[in-house]
Amino acid sequence: MVNPIPNETELYAQIKKQKIMISWELWETLLYKCLGDFIVPIYLICRYYLSQNKPIPDSEARNILSCTGNIKYIVNEVIRVKKGDTLFPEVKNNTPLHPLIKDLFTYYVGNAIYLINLIVEYSLNDPVSPKQISVESTKQILDNIQQVRHFLYRLLKETASSPLPN
Repeated sequence: MVNPIPNETELYAQIKKQKIMISWELWETLLYKCLGDFIVPIYLICRYYLSQNKPIPDSEARNILSCTGNIKYIVNEVIRVKKGDTLFPEVKNNTPLHPLIKDLFTYYVGNAIYLINLIVEYSLNDPVSPKQISVESTKQILDNIQQVRHFLYRLLKETASSPLPN
């Protein structure tokens, strides 16, 4: 699991003090719906196999890698691509992210996805064990994806440009 940023409380206080916002267009189009479309399957796969106390088989592990690849792509689109050079120009050109938000995204989402990929790739390519993700590794993946979900919710709560819907 990604370690919290040591000055996380101060960073969120800075977001609040400076009234740094993320528009609903960006949340709805990319962050909430698109990322959620790939976070939820990882979460559900892990929860299912943990409830059965079974390792995740190769095919489902590859589904996790597909989801993390899509998450990584979306985060790169939102954070790193230059204005006008993006898959989502109508959203991104009108809703640039504050550098502090970009840094938080890179740290929490980027690092968690990197760790998940390491766990899955190691599990699938380990020459000693079967091509599956152990129950213990599944718990680690679940911890990381829950951390991403928690981060997104907290960021939404702190930066929403209008009140959260009920």
